[in-house]
Amino acid sequence: MCFRETDILLPKFAKTPELMQKWGVIACDQYTSDISYWNKIKEFTGNNMSALNLIFPEIYLETESEFEQEQRIKNIAETMKNYEKDMACYKNSMFYIERTLKNGAVRQGIIGAVDLEEYDYNKNAKAKIRSTEETVPSRIPPRLKIRENALLELPHVMILYNDEKNILMRELEKNTENLEKIYDFELTQNNGKIKCYNLDRKNIDYIKQTFNNFNNGGILFAVGDGNHSLATAKECWENIKEAISPEEYINHPARYALAEIVNIYDKSLEFEPIYRILFEIDPLNVIKEMRKVFDISEDTPSGKNYQEFDIYYGENSKKIYVNNPEYYLPVKTLQIFLDDYLRNHSGKIDYIHGKSETIEFTKKDNAIGFVFDTIKKSDLFSAIAKDGVLPRKTFSMGEADDKRFYIECRKIK
Repeated sequence: MCFRETDILLPKFAKTPELMQKWGVIACDQYTSDISYWNKIKEFTGNNMSALNLIFPEIYLETESEFEQEQRIKNIAETMKNYEKDMACYKNSMFYIERTLKNGAVRQGIIGAVDLEEYDYNKNAKAKIRSTEETVPSRIPPRLKIRENALLELPHVMILYNDEKNILMRELEKNTENLEKIYDFELTQNNGKIKCYNLDRKNIDYIKQTFNNFNNGGILFAVGDGNHSLATAKECWENIKEAISPEEYINHPARYALAEIVNIYDKSLEFEPIYRILFEIDPLNVIKEMRKVFDISEDTPSGKNYQEFDIYYGENSKKIYVNNPEYYLPVKTLQIFLDDYLRNHSGKIDYIHGKSETIEFTKKDNAIGFVFDTIKKSDLFSAIAKDGVLPRKTFSMGEADDKRFYIECRKIK
């Protein structure tokens, strides 16, 4: 089974909301241009035990020297060892999570361990656990430096499963009154609140049996958030397993990674498009090159197999249709072209949230923007099965404040 129970660690003060608020910290890849956010968190946590001291906020990859980064990594490893004595261990557990977002929506999740032997982040993977978006190799080494020396892992990985009828969560939700509540507290920076229940044996068995009955063309899970963190765990495991015995291989802690699984049809999850803009280019030349690559029309095609894009440059706008596209999703059709164009021409690309913001940027000289429909939830697993991993920045899954907080830990050594 590629998702299973595991030993989960939490601070011994988990039932004290005031201390847990200082413990929980948002994913490290958020607010990467806002040092004031991280300064506020640092001031708020003070000298208290906090997950902040166990993570490497990515903003420091840009603002700190190599020596400062190495020192930060050493401090993380040392703090993990110091914190271990103040952790409570929940043996062979899965947790049921209810996260109330800022807008009041509730996201349901289950914390457990995924088997890295069943995960592959490569483009044409056939594994049960696959990435949704393309993994950038250069983003793995900094994370690998941390994980190689780490006693603990803290996940901000959120993995999606495909349960349109909500069979799994509907059943778990009925049973919460009979479960042990482990924590219940307000998140810092007004980021909503979260509560957690320890699942009993009956519910854990139900979860595993339910996943045994799911069939999505060979895909059981698609990584929604934390692609690079899970890829790092995979790389670390690949290095470790070369030097261990067959007996150790079966249950070595580094073979597994702690993650939260969430139904892709959870009502709180909103997929938002991320549009593309090219800068420092000739817009007419871009359109000319598109016509060389694609069968393009500006009138709605009579056939069914086409994709449409709105193009903006200066004060101009037009709708184009790509007939008989090679790829399942418009964003992949477009990204393959843009990547190829930039390999052969000068120019820069940016990824923008919001249609009005995109149009405003394209009013600048030598810029062109592309607007298209976002991926539908019902298309995600099909798209991965047909096209492999999706292009980077295919979609955004909620706002920054809605991302997963570091709360649970697990020993990986």
